[in-house]
Amino acid sequence: SLLRLLRSGIRKIKVLDYDTYTNHPEFPDVDLSLMKMMDGAPPINEVLSPRKLGRLILRILKTQLALDTVLDDVNNASSQEEAYKACFTKPRIGWFGILPNPQNFLPPPYAVDNWEKDSEFARQFFCGTNPVMIEVAKDPEKQLSQNIVNHFGKNKLQELTDKNQLLFVSYDDLADLKVNPHQMFPLPMNDESGPDGGPAPQVHPKFFYAPIVAFTYDYDKDELDVLGIQLERTDDARVYTKNTCGENEWLAVKCQVIAADSNMHQWVNHLGKTHLTMEVRMTRDMIVCSMHSQLICSTQPPEHLFSPNTKQCVQPHIIAIYNTLRQARHPLYTFLRQTTRDTLMLNWTARNTLTQVGGKSLGDYQSSAGVGQVMQLINKMWSRYSFFESTGLPNELASRGFTEDVQIPAYLYREDGMKLWNAIGGFATDFVDEVFDSNEAVASDEVVQEWAKETTDPDKGAVKGFPTSFEDKETVAKVLQTIMWMASGLHAAVNFPQYDEFAYVPNKPWHLRADLSTMPEDDAEIREWMFENMFPHINTDDDWLRKSTNTLVTDEHAAIDSLAMVHLLTTPSESCLDNLSDRFERVGREAYDKFQKNLNVISEEIEARNEEAEKSNKAPYNYLNPSNVPSSIDI
Repeated sequence: SLLRLLRSGIRKIKVLDYDTYTNHPEFPDVDLSLMKMMDGAPPINEVLSPRKLGRLILRILKTQLALDTVLDDVNNASSQEEAYKACFTKPRIGWFGILPNPQNFLPPPYAVDNWEKDSEFARQFFCGTNPVMIEVAKDPEKQLSQNIVNHFGKNKLQELTDKNQLLFVSYDDLADLKVNPHQMFPLPMNDESGPDGGPAPQVHPKFFYAPIVAFTYDYDKDELDVLGIQLERTDDARVYTKNTCGENEWLAVKCQVIAADSNMHQWVNHLGKTHLTMEVRMTRDMIVCSMHSQLICSTQPPEHLFSPNTKQCVQPHIIAIYNTLRQARHPLYTFLRQTTRDTLMLNWTARNTLTQVGGKSLGDYQSSAGVGQVMQLINKMWSRYSFFESTGLPNELASRGFTEDVQIPAYLYREDGMKLWNAIGGFATDFVDEVFDSNEAVASDEVVQEWAKETTDPDKGAVKGFPTSFEDKETVAKVLQTIMWMASGLHAAVNFPQYDEFAYVPNKPWHLRADLSTMPEDDAEIREWMFENMFPHINTDDDWLRKSTNTLVTDEHAAIDSLAMVHLLTTPSESCLDNLSDRFERVGREAYDKFQKNLNVISEEIEARNEEAEKSNKAPYNYLNPSNVPSSIDI
């Protein structure tokens, strides 16, 4: 009771203000006009619940326990390649594997046995961690490089285009970054981080390319295949194909593509497009304080929260929510609260770890481009961002050429995503119909209009493409649908495949320690070179590096650290879309019950498809199964 009273008091006085990112010290002349962020740490009522903290701690302990059982095998492996495979626990132990392993917390993912296949490399662009990069070619001479057009011939490419069989991924933004390779411990942030307090040794470079990858889609096999890869952006850049490369050379080329994709996925499409973009909406719209237990259907504000003194003190500085949805106890908050749970605390943690600015930064340690440059990538994304166009699933898909007339069943992110998008849209419409009886009621709702105003105010939320006012129920429902999709389906799609892809580092490295300029000419020697010199450290003899890396588990194995992090980041949620019945007791209960039934149908369809896939030894796609999709960015 005392704790509830304390929290109630904090809810009334704690506000969140907007803050902006400063220029990164490694690139002081590069302005970062990023999305607004929360000023300071989250209020106490946004700290993770004891239950949530307990579950995360248990996950970490299980990870550590599992690693303790495999580290000897990793360290004693006969080769670096075998060391990577030794990172995972075995499902059974004892003589002839007669006993189940009680510490089988790190099972080997599908990629361990399939990562070298072209079909798996291509499949991950449809169904992996970063399914939002691939595009359908409409004009290959403009969308692809001249090198690729010359190599394959414009007639062949146009023929594939006319049949919607030519797809591509182009990492254009990476080509604009100036520092490549980037050091693991860059100066000036590490000018006192080295041995004896001196500058950190600049001998740990990490390389990246800005590739262009062309794919072909076989409608008969329902399968994507790799046509060709260009790594460099020069006029004489080579176009690699599996027919013009040695087996190991081709594998090394594909790994360079995947490392580039990791930079765009982890920092832009995961952290930027979901976590940080959602925080803009949260710190504007609804997340300041949790009044879930006090929600009522009335839109009349409580007088004690609108006293002259309160308004005079906080109005110029605080976020929109204190003046609008949350403070007025608006029924729309019942819907939106489900999309914001735990995200502020997690984002604050991410800014102090992954995007930390300073010596021995985890982001500099793990990424190829470094924190200063990945923030530039996010900055570019945000400069092009428009709320409905960039986040609404049909519009976003269409912007990449996946219009309604282009049917590609193997693109399961799109197939499952559209089912979920439409279900969320129906829920949002039904919810809004319960809250507002007419368009006039929307237009005359001062709280909702203030929400729109502050969200789009350049000095506050500054979100482009968000409505500057609400005139009808349809627009309100569309906004709710888009926010819930971003917080649930979109984030689930780019977050939860991480263990399956990143855990086995050769399949999806966060960074690479070499480009192809030092690759052996003899194809037979390339494979060992990749594991010894190109992939992230799994064993290292560099004592200073072992003692200096800022990691979650151990200081000597970058690959092990990556495994541990993605295991934590894929912790299942207890607040998935299909189990929120207790959150809609006062308003929206009928709408949610209908939504839940629709979600159950989607789950059954996905589970039936996955059963068939597993019978054929194919990878299942379960990340957008509603029973696995959190309602908020809660991990």
